[in-house]
Amino acid sequence: MPKVLVDTNLLIRAFDPEANATPEQVKDARERLLALTDDPETSLVLNPLILFEVTSGITHGDQERLEA
Repeated sequence: MPKVLVDTNLLIRAFDPEANATPEQVKDARERLLALTDDPETSLVLNPLILFEVTSGITHGDQERLEA
């Protein structure tokens, strides 16, 4: 089973509405993630550093954005 380490920029573009990304970049990021999650043979991998980078731009107390 292939494992894919998900890039921080891909996650930020796909899920953070405040990211500096064009609509085309957002669409591309979401399509790439969807293709990976649709493949039953592929496992997505995150490490603590990637999780930290993705969530570091969210201010303390912005629970709605963090959950999104």
